[in-house]
Amino acid sequence: MKNLFLYYLKKRIPTLLIFGFITLLITVVITATTVMAHRVILHNGGTSTYVSSTHLFYTSTLLVILASIIPIYEFAFKMRKTSVDLFYSLPIKKTKLYTTKYLIGLLELFILFTFNFVYVLIFASINMAQYDVTFKLIYFLPYYFSMLGLGFLLYNWVSFFFTRGNTILDGIILTILSIFVVTLLASFVYAIIYKIESPQYRVYTGEAFNFTAYSLVYNVTSIFDSLVKANYKGELTLHLVSFVVMMVVSISFVPLFFILNNKKKAEDTADINKEWYLYKLFIPLYIICIYSTISTHPFYMILVPIAGYVGYVINNRSFLIKKYDLILLISSTLIGAIGGILMNVYISI
Repeated sequence: MKNLFLYYLKKRIPTLLIFGFITLLITVVITATTVMAHRVILHNGGTSTYVSSTHLFYTSTLLVILASIIPIYEFAFKMRKTSVDLFYSLPIKKTKLYTTKYLIGLLELFILFTFNFVYVLIFASINMAQYDVTFKLIYFLPYYFSMLGLGFLLYNWVSFFFTRGNTILDGIILTILSIFVVTLLASFVYAIIYKIESPQYRVYTGEAFNFTAYSLVYNVTSIFDSLVKANYKGELTLHLVSFVVMMVVSISFVPLFFILNNKKKAEDTADINKEWYLYKLFIPLYIICIYSTISTHPFYMILVPIAGYVGYVINNRSFLIKKYDLILLISSTLIGAIGGILMNVYISI
């Protein structure tokens, strides 16, 4: 596997250099723009906080984008019949192939993030030297390692659900649906615990949306941004529960990623997705949770089943959905509607 890894690594060097140049160019433009804006505002007699920006939120956004795109780039080969037949015909085991692809993608993520992080750190140091701004640069170090860890969790998440698809679009849809499943369940729990009174919007947004790998990245970034600026007052929290949930779930995807992809057959490519824990679970779960946590308004009573039907159409690639899917659609709609009514009664008590 070592030779295979080195072979792919050499092939990726040109791509890595191109992506590195593009991301660094964007980083340079963004940081330079903030300095220019700062100077223009000061020249006009105003006060500016642009120069005191740590740009950590930008590097975190870059990490999120890379962790979402790289798995799609690395594993898109298994979504096309021509390429998957070629790869599976090679005299190497699937486990070695996927392990190599997985490690190469993870290495690309870490290198590109590190490349831009170092520039932002240098830029912050220059700002300290040129302007009256104080940064505690020591906190850049724990931020860096924290982002590598969270990037690893997000990379695992996207890699697992994207490779569960049988086409590229299928994989992207499943990834998007998976991102907010925990949020929906958390919304349901918060709606019960806090008995939020608004029947039109019962999602406890501030907490429920912390249960995604994306929001966790920005929560951690907020803490380090305040620490670097030396104005951290302890009002920000790490949301330990959401971190533990995301860590346990994401790490558990690592062995499942290799086990399930090793069992995946070439003939499954471009075929209808039949795995029960994907569309057949996601769509009913979304319908039930949306009814129970958001609203039973007639508008949603009509819109949600239609959205569910569209989901099954996308999965089946036909407007005539299967009897089993129709039963799931109707039953989840009824359960969700009843749940929404019961929730209204519960909140009014």
